[in-house]
Amino acid sequence: MSSQNIQDLMGEVAQEGGLSGRVAAQLTNASTVAQIQKGAGVTPETYKESEVLIVTVLVDDSGSIFQRNGSNPPNALLVREGQKAIVDALKATKKRARIVMGVHYLNGEVLCPYVYLDQVPMMDEHNFVDGGKTPLFDQTFVTIGGVMAKVKEFEDAGISVQSWTLVVTAGAAYGSVRSKPKDVAELVGTLNSEAHQVLAMGVEDGSTDFRAVFASMGIASDQILKCENDPKAIRRTFRLASQ
Repeated sequence: MSSQNIQDLMGEVAQEGGLSGRVAAQLTNASTVAQIQKGAGVTPETYKESEVLIVTVLVDDSGSIFQRNGSNPPNALLVREGQKAIVDALKATKKRARIVMGVHYLNGEVLCPYVYLDQVPMMDEHNFVDGGKTPLFDQTFVTIGGVMAKVKEFEDAGISVQSWTLVVTAGAAYGSVRSKPKDVAELVGTLNSEAHQVLAMGVEDGSTDFRAVFASMGIASDQILKCENDPKAIRRTFRLASQ
């Protein structure tokens, strides 16, 4: 999809969703459009089904996720296991052929744009590396904007759409320069519904009140998953998310 097409879609999303001028301007600026384009992937023209589930996982790739949690294995390995657990759970469903998935990192890299489920690569030590800061608000804004663009694109093609988005972080928000929590909350509030769910998972870092952070981003309390910083808790929470 061209950047102009994405910008046009974002303009339609902003208008139909009644978004504020500030948020609409962020959605349609060149930087946001360029990032959304990186993850665009599958289009309705090549999609063969009458309905689709759009799954998006935004993963923290900041330094905090690569620090050991006091025991082996490190959190980065547990998060990689978690992504695999989600993919395996989706592959076990009857509707697996109707699922497209994108995996993005918090510092702006895209592991894979939206692809068919059997094409999703697994995170490993080569493609999941320390990206630096934790720009939680900036990248969640871009990611939710990308979900909204993909939903709109498929709906305009007459395809029934559902979406499921998971944001995973293990550290305090640090490094966002464009988006504020209220900007993210406006997008989440516009998207979130029975058909479109946004969940967030916080891995305890000893100081961040993840429930407060995610609530400020408009994520409902029953869609916030918080876990202790230990291997069993992280694995258990990813299993819960995949269910």
